[in-house]
Amino acid sequence: MKKFLIFLIFVFILVTSCSKDYYLKRDINIVARELLKIKESDQVIRDHDDYVDYYFGLDNLSHKLDSLTWTNDNSSIDSLISRNLFNQNGYKEFNKIKKKDYLARKNSTLITINYIDSLNALALIRLTNKYGFPSHQRLIDLLGENFDKDVTSSPQLIFVHVPELFFPRVRKLVIKEYLRGRMDKNACSQIFWHLNGRIGNPFPVDYNHCKVDTLR
Repeated sequence: MKKFLIFLIFVFILVTSCSKDYYLKRDINIVARELLKIKESDQVIRDHDDYVDYYFGLDNLSHKLDSLTWTNDNSSIDSLISRNLFNQNGYKEFNKIKKKDYLARKNSTLITINYIDSLNALALIRLTNKYGFPSHQRLIDLLGENFDKDVTSSPQLIFVHVPELFFPRVRKLVIKEYLRGRMDKNACSQIFWHLNGRIGNPFPVDYNHCKVDTLR
C-alpha cells in the first residue's frame, strides 16, 4: 500500500511537471511579453532612484550602497553618505536643506519601489504557479538565443527584489521549483540570499544560501 501511494505521488508530480512544460510552450509568447513588462517596471523605478542620487551629486552611490549591504556594515554606509552628500561644502544650513530634500525624495521613491515590487512579485508568483519558474534556460530553449535578452536573462531578479511580506510564499515556491528542476542553483542561491537578509555573497562557491538540498 505504501509503495503504491509513493508511486501515485511520483506519477502526479511527473504529470504536473509535464503539463507545466506543455502550457509554457503553448503560451511562450504571452509569457515573454508579460515578463518583459515586469522587468521593465522593475528597472524603470530603480533608474529613477539612481537619477535622484545623480541629481544630488551622488554618482553611482546606489551600487556602492548595495555592495556595502552585502557585508551589513551600517557604519560604512553612514560614513559614505556623509562624505558624498552632507559635507561637500562648508555651508551647514544649506546641507541641512539638501539632506531633508534628498531624504524626502528617496523615501517617496522607496514607497513606489515597494509597491511595484509587490505587483511584480504577485505577477511572477502567478506565472510560476501556472507554468513553473520561467528560468533563463527554459526561456532560451523555447525562444532561442537570438530573442530579446531583456526577457530571457535573470528572471529571478524579480524575486531578489521581493518585499518582506512575500518572503514565506516565495521561499516555499523556490524550494518546490528548485527540487523539480525548473530553477538552477545560481537563481536559487541569489533568491535565498535576499530572503535570508542579504548577508555575504549571493553566489558562494558552496551555494550555502540554497538550503533546499536537505529537503530531497
